[in-house]
Amino acid sequence: MNSLLSFQMDSRRVWMFPRNMRDIAPWKLYQVINVLMQCDDIDQYSGEEQKMMYRLLEEAGIKKKSDLRDKNPGGMRTYLAQLAALGLVFNDKEKKTWQFTIAGEMMANNDGNPLEILQYQLLRHQYPSAYGMGSQVRIDPRVKVKPFMFLIQLLHDDRIGGYLTNEDAVIPIVYGHNDGCYEYVVEKILELRNKGDFSLVIENPELDFYTPKGSPDKALGNMKDIANTAINYMKAAALVLEDHCSGRKTHYYFNSAYEDLYQRFLTEKDVFIPIDSPRDIISFQRAYGRYNRDKDNRNLTDSPKVKESPTEKFATFKYIEYLNDNLFCDDTASFVADMAHYGIEQKDAISAVNKLSGKKLGLQENTYLDYACSGGQKSDEFEKATKEIMVRLGFDGSRWIGRMPSKQNWRGNFPDVFIQRKGHSECGMADTKATSSYSLGHADMLKMKDTYVNSHKEISPGSELIYFLYIAGGFAGRIDESLDQLERATGIKVSAIDARGLLNLLEKNWSPDQIEEKIFKSGEYIAYYQIELM
Repeated sequence: MNSLLSFQMDSRRVWMFPRNMRDIAPWKLYQVINVLMQCDDIDQYSGEEQKMMYRLLEEAGIKKKSDLRDKNPGGMRTYLAQLAALGLVFNDKEKKTWQFTIAGEMMANNDGNPLEILQYQLLRHQYPSAYGMGSQVRIDPRVKVKPFMFLIQLLHDDRIGGYLTNEDAVIPIVYGHNDGCYEYVVEKILELRNKGDFSLVIENPELDFYTPKGSPDKALGNMKDIANTAINYMKAAALVLEDHCSGRKTHYYFNSAYEDLYQRFLTEKDVFIPIDSPRDIISFQRAYGRYNRDKDNRNLTDSPKVKESPTEKFATFKYIEYLNDNLFCDDTASFVADMAHYGIEQKDAISAVNKLSGKKLGLQENTYLDYACSGGQKSDEFEKATKEIMVRLGFDGSRWIGRMPSKQNWRGNFPDVFIQRKGHSECGMADTKATSSYSLGHADMLKMKDTYVNSHKEISPGSELIYFLYIAGGFAGRIDESLDQLERATGIKVSAIDARGLLNLLEKNWSPDQIEEKIFKSGEYIAYYQIELM
């Protein structure tokens, strides 16, 4: 027996998430939350400083050039509302100011891991909520569910294969009114996969898709859009991995690297923060955004927020962009020179660099893992960043060769990374795969045996290839058997390591010789959790 709610004309039973900022990657949230909280009272600035603040809003994509002089910037309000929906800020209307929750404060100050903060906020996200009470949202207060926990439970369900497609996700969006609806949702997903048509599965579209301000003829498209937004949120938080396969829809699986985190949140799955009326909003937001604390006991005074100069804030914003556009390749001189083109003085540019000096690795690691599981969409970025990691590990002669044309017309040209230490003839090569479930197929094995194993001579004529690596977001199938076959066919060690494992090597105090012996020449797939225990 299901626990579906009865229809109410003045509210919606379907889930809803803010969609004005669909890319909520942790580094992007870090940027936006700093910009918005800096600009919430933009009229305090004057002259050149105010111009810089407007330019900062433009760079963040929050305001367009055409409406930067708007005294009541609606774009800022919608972005702040989205941050509030994620439990990062709240609007103290009595004090006429926006305040950070603990989660928002820690993210803004980069005092915690932005990825983990986002994960906490999604796993704790619930209806009823302050966001759901909004006049533009109006989620039925009887809806009582933690949507992302509900979705992850589905991703653990073998009956539906432990995966969801974008279309599958529409079903919980529409019928996930509470945990009592879970079995009904599973049945409907299986029915949708069998019949392949929403019109044969949704019993009463007019009522089931209903939103107070929605257009009936666009209702299904709206539901798909909401489902896509939910999946994008989970992708940004690295809670799901994509599996692209030619000829079928993209499958989304739970990222098992965060199984322990999910299990922790299962213990509070039935604990909901109370909210009955608008007067509960601040207490709700503070409880929702408590991050890793039991409660928010901070004393929020009337003292004004400490704000950076607009030029320093702008430099910090651009430095975050620089770090994510140039993963693990930190050229401070280049960044400072680039800031001069914006009229940023050297001292402000260097201040931004110093402020993030001990925190930038976490931001870059999150982006690298996103590239590693991008389904090929960020392949070049993944390859280049992998080369930079090799350099940091001590292989200072490494090169990115993924787009280099072969003068000797090697079939398939080159793999992606040439790995070597300066002054050494011995080398390795790596082929990167930006997918969460790479299985070393027959075609790739042939390419390695017939082409890649010989191509190092064109890169460095005096070099000797002693190992070959496969680096991916994750692996599937009988990868060790394939590695063994390649080793027997080529006579060199062929190994595999996942992207998270490669990042773990940055935390080890190992020499290049140790890394080669323990990992690169192991002749097997070594996962991140094995490296953590070494």
